[in-house]
Amino acid sequence: MLCINVFLMITIKKLIQKNKILLFLILILIISFLIRTYSLGSENLWSDEAVTVYYANKSVSDNIKWSPTIGYFPLYHVIMSLWVKIFRISEFSVRFLSVIFGTLSVYLTFLIGKFMFNKKVGIYSAIITALSPFNVHYSQEARLYTLFILIALSSIYFYLKYIESAKNKHMVYYAIFTLLMLNLHSPSLFVLIFQNLHYFLFIRKNIKKWIFIQFFLFVLLIPLIWITTANITNLSECSTTQCLIVPKPDLVTLMRTFYIFSAGLTYELEPIVVGSVISALFALLVFFVLLLEAKNIKNRIYSKLNKITFLLLWLGIPVLLLILQAYIYYSIYFERYIIVSSIALYMLVALSISRLKYRFQLITIASIIVLSLSILYFDFETQNKEEWKDVADYIKLNKHKEDAVVIHVHVAIYAFAYYYDPDCFKISELPRIYT
Repeated sequence: MLCINVFLMITIKKLIQKNKILLFLILILIISFLIRTYSLGSENLWSDEAVTVYYANKSVSDNIKWSPTIGYFPLYHVIMSLWVKIFRISEFSVRFLSVIFGTLSVYLTFLIGKFMFNKKVGIYSAIITALSPFNVHYSQEARLYTLFILIALSSIYFYLKYIESAKNKHMVYYAIFTLLMLNLHSPSLFVLIFQNLHYFLFIRKNIKKWIFIQFFLFVLLIPLIWITTANITNLSECSTTQCLIVPKPDLVTLMRTFYIFSAGLTYELEPIVVGSVISALFALLVFFVLLLEAKNIKNRIYSKLNKITFLLLWLGIPVLLLILQAYIYYSIYFERYIIVSSIALYMLVALSISRLKYRFQLITIASIIVLSLSILYFDFETQNKEEWKDVADYIKLNKHKEDAVVIHVHVAIYAFAYYYDPDCFKISELPRIYT
């Protein structure tokens, strides 16, 4: 019996040593999932989430018709429509879909980091993404952004696989995920543009095949381009009373974007202080890795130049294109539209950490974990969403028959109706109430 026990202990120890990275990744994914599900249904649906839920009640065909009219595209809304038919509607259930996508995105982040550099960079990237207050925030909303990240990362992953191997199967996977990505949200075009810039500037292999697949995507994309152009034109012509006014981005906007990517959407004093520390740490780490690369270039060492350039294009091009759109057409500069670029920042930070001495690696990643968890703690303890249930309950108690209810923010009618009168919320005429 003793021999058997010793044999089992030795076998288990060998398995753990052999699969250390796998076990660590599983732990990261479990933690990522638990953080994203924490207090998931405790807050009210806010206005945009309520719009998502309203149309989730509709048929798949209705969602395909409706989604393009608001600048979003059918994929997420079709999935949500099917989801609520199985799991019904509640604050928890409609947000849980984003939890799944957000957790899977952590895994994709690991795969890309590992493929581009090594397992250590993959693990560090996964840890930062798993605990990113910015990404956790959108993993707890019934909105399309975590699905956008997941599919965009899949497109980027198979793009990287293709440019290394030129295998047809990788090109097919790339085309499938890119097409799905383009059927999610108009800013997905920014990801496609950054991929093409990288390909034509740095790869330039099998150009005919690449041009063919891009032409194929373009043909399928024509309806999306048509609708997007029309929506941008409508936005540029709308009056100030009908449209949300977003200031044109400037240098301060870029600094805010870096801060939000690093520390999330923090509003209270304590998390802002902690967020300033973590964003400063990220800035130092990015500067460090770029400084090392500049020294390598000076010494004519180019081993990682193409990969770092890829990350910089991934981080910078979508941001610059959103700024360009703001100055040419209409300013809709929201960091959530370029949320995919945040993953490139996390990978640059992870790469920088991996180049430190081992002891400093542990100190740095531990510091990021503590700082991120501190911000998340403050976020979970703070009521961040609109409290429409309280509004609806107050009106139910105090409204007289002759009183009229006026909702000043036009899309808020969905959130108000959801809590005030579920039967009213389901009526097909609800959108006409505010249009």
